[in-house]
Amino acid sequence: MIDSEHVVDVIAAGVEAGSPWLAMELLRGESLDELLTRRGHLAPREVFEIYGQLCHAVSAAHDIQVVHRDLKPENIYLAKSRNATSQYDAADGLVNTDPEAGKQARAAALKTEGDELSRQRKHAETITAYQQAYALGGDSAVLYNQGRAYDKLGDAAAALRTLRRFEATAPPKLLDKVRQLDELLAELEGKVARLTVLVNVPGARVRLDDQVSGEAPLRGLAVNAGVGMLEVTREGHYPARLEVDLPKGESVTLQLELRSRESSGLVRITSGLEEVTAFVDGKRVGRVPAEVSLEPGEHQPRISSDS
Repeated sequence: MIDSEHVVDVIAAGVEAGSPWLAMELLRGESLDELLTRRGHLAPREVFEIYGQLCHAVSAAHDIQVVHRDLKPENIYLAKSRNATSQYDAADGLVNTDPEAGKQARAAALKTEGDELSRQRKHAETITAYQQAYALGGDSAVLYNQGRAYDKLGDAAAALRTLRRFEATAPPKLLDKVRQLDELLAELEGKVARLTVLVNVPGARVRLDDQVSGEAPLRGLAVNAGVGMLEVTREGHYPARLEVDLPKGESVTLQLELRSRESSGLVRITSGLEEVTAFVDGKRVGRVPAEVSLEPGEHQPRISSDS
């Protein structure tokens, strides 16, 4: 046994059904590589304390003729200290006595949880774990993982937005590790449409398929391609709804008009026929049943088969 408090303790060991196993103490924290990737550099005081403990552990191993052979930042774990008076752990680790330390530890645990869920292909749960981890720790690497999870879930627009944010916030060392980022972003751009929505009433809320996209005017927003329902709403006005077909890799500009409830009425068009489209005064309203706000006066509604 290596006589150093800076080496993880082995609690038990054995062989089960022909497979050897080890049970070691549970450490909470992160690797030195993860810390360097997240922060970029360490203060001289931190380097001195980390490597002082590391030298103690390596020296104790050499005393019993044990050589590590793969000593690198990825294999140096900075664990939460059990000594509240120390900045660094007595088990080869770093702990920050700042109030943010608990948040960082929780963020690291959530990232680990997200990684495991990703391996299980539970993409929606993966995204939730990564979102929580990033909110707590602000680790840019989590944004990259989250973006890939969105892509696997089939939400190209969310994947593109998340990876663009990663590109803008990640430190250079981390960006260097993601060598195919430009190709990935280009691939995602080809999967989405760019939507511009102009409305006669400023500040109108724009929704696409029950997801709030923003407020009008909305310009060049990346959205998932395909057929969807666009809805624009504003207090004191009738909502405008429009079925849209958004082609992959193309830009689409839509101009909608909201009518005041005080000076117009809402007309609902229904039909006993299936797959028909409604028109009013020669303008397409959408698939039946459809609603449209109209000014007072005579109007000409009609329906037409989609086939």
